[in-house]
Amino acid sequence: MPKTLSFSLSMAWAIGAAMLLTQGALWLFYGWKLYRFFASVVTALVAAVVGTYFVSPHFAEKYALIPPFVMAIVGGILAIPLHRAAAFLLTGALGAVAGVAVGVVFCHVPLAITSRPAIACAAAGFLIAGIPAAIFLRVIVVFLTSAYGAIAAMAAAVIVSFLCLCVRRTPPADSTTLAVLVGTWLVLTFTGMVFQYKFIKAERAEKAEKLEAEPA
Repeated sequence: MPKTLSFSLSMAWAIGAAMLLTQGALWLFYGWKLYRFFASVVTALVAAVVGTYFVSPHFAEKYALIPPFVMAIVGGILAIPLHRAAAFLLTGALGAVAGVAVGVVFCHVPLAITSRPAIACAAAGFLIAGIPAAIFLRVIVVFLTSAYGAIAAMAAAVIVSFLCLCVRRTPPADSTTLAVLVGTWLVLTFTGMVFQYKFIKAERAEKAEKLEAEPA
């Protein structure tokens, strides 16, 4: 392989590793805050799309851009206060689909909208999935973001070890290697969760101090 091409590939891998490490650190330590930001952005985009395709056609052409714009702003503002309700509905919907699928595969429930067993399976799946998602939303989000951040950081470390430490041979895929990888992932995930909860606690304390400092 030519030296120029080899150098270019190494630089590309190094840039990719740096981006992966940055992304992993952000999700590992600030996952809850990033989740809130992306929840607002995604909700605003969905509201804008709904406004464009379902509300704008009922307005005159010169006012067609107003509904998606207004709905995007309202959706972004309401996303955080209503994110638990959204998690309940979205996760519940997925649970309903899973409940019907389980009923059809294992209990031979007829796949029909008017079928009472199918409706019962959907309702059970909706509640089983939706209620824990709403109650334990913060725990779930903090764990998932920390876990993803840990995986991204570990992947970046592997790339850096191949590039900078001249590691040319992968370790054997035995139980020791697996234990080291899982242990490292667990430690990083736990560290990220502790940091995120401390960050959330500090943020709450700061808001409480501001409220107390405001004149009655």
